[in-house]
Amino acid sequence: MFKLSEIASVLQGRFIGPDCDTIGAVTTDSRQARPGQLFFALKGPNYDGHDFARQAFKKGGTGIVVEREIRDVSRQIVVTDTLQALGVLANFYRRKFAPMVIAITGTNGKTTTKNLIGRIMQAQAKTVMTEGTLNNQIGLPLTLLGLTPETRYCVLEMGTNHPGEIDYLCRIAQPDIGVLTNIGYGHLAGFRTRNDLVKEKLSLIQNLPPEGKAVVNAGIKSLWTSCTVVTFSLHRNARYHPARSVMDESGSTFYVGNNFYRTRLLGRSNVENIVCAIATTQELGAPYAVQQPVIESIKPAAMRLEPVTIGSYFILNDCYNANPNSMKEALLFLGSLKRRKVAVLGDMLELGKSSITLHKRVGKLASKQVDILVTVGDQAEFYGGNHFAARDQAIAFVTKQVRPGDAILFKASRALKFEELVGPVVSYIKDQGGT
Repeated sequence: MFKLSEIASVLQGRFIGPDCDTIGAVTTDSRQARPGQLFFALKGPNYDGHDFARQAFKKGGTGIVVEREIRDVSRQIVVTDTLQALGVLANFYRRKFAPMVIAITGTNGKTTTKNLIGRIMQAQAKTVMTEGTLNNQIGLPLTLLGLTPETRYCVLEMGTNHPGEIDYLCRIAQPDIGVLTNIGYGHLAGFRTRNDLVKEKLSLIQNLPPEGKAVVNAGIKSLWTSCTVVTFSLHRNARYHPARSVMDESGSTFYVGNNFYRTRLLGRSNVENIVCAIATTQELGAPYAVQQPVIESIKPAAMRLEPVTIGSYFILNDCYNANPNSMKEALLFLGSLKRRKVAVLGDMLELGKSSITLHKRVGKLASKQVDILVTVGDQAEFYGGNHFAARDQAIAFVTKQVRPGDAILFKASRALKFEELVGPVVSYIKDQGGT
């Protein structure tokens, strides 16, 4: 490990106190501080980590990184900007240990694709990957700071909600392989135009070295890169694509080339995520014998097109998030089921000036795919259907309408916490015997 004085030198900070070489990890959360950790005091709109720096150090920390000196702390590094310093240290680790870095971005499918690629490469060699959705200027550096000399692969998810964020993350991570799942309508509120969002996503590919490799959805055009480009798609317009696909309520089966794959993940969007992961890991040298067992073992993540079966009812809990692309895919999957279909939809947030138009567009699709449409939220009224301002009214309506054998989809942006609607409906169905 590195001495505290060495880290201070890397950060070009002012080192205060006796040296220490027992640094075991880095944290930015004083509540989770443990002995041996180095605490970075970050500042946000509603908090200031400096207020908790002393507390983190008293829990056995080796030192703190701060923008102003903290009294009664014996070891600290004072820097100009702690968030920037976190990125600098993460880049130092990335260069020191030199794993193969795979960075993933896109409007939809980032986390699922990251999990697939990460799990497959873990079966090959020591791999570090983004935990959950820690894909921003704090989460990505913390992932890199988990590298060790034994790490061969590092799989990173990159999110963005404003221009320049992916470029900044790339400067820290220096990816060898860039994976672009798709570019749709999401987080538009942080960009002036959709073209600005497209440029932001494409910056991942532009940051790759000439010897790097880009794994890109074939539907994305105007790529400007000197590195090798590998395409994937649901269609035959790509190097990697599925054939003989069969999709139902239990998952999907399909071929890529001569290889047969089976998955419990639902819908064609997840087939595309899997094909993307197959393309990436095959390019990294992972054989079919490693890929298929991992792909078959992965279960739907909580609130991500998660199936819940109660008796004859089939519930789709897709409450983690929503944008026009993911709404479309969820509705198309719901519409493909041979059941009576109920969709309970909420707002899609961060769509900026296009919000009303995009809600109406999703509503038009929903009207063709479902038998009963229920909506909740300020923007959700533009879907059409049976609209309710209050959640309890929507729940009461849904419980009166549903009947055995129905498929019921719940989907909205994360801020609406639509899982709070799922719970009462599930309880009602169970109380009725779930037949």
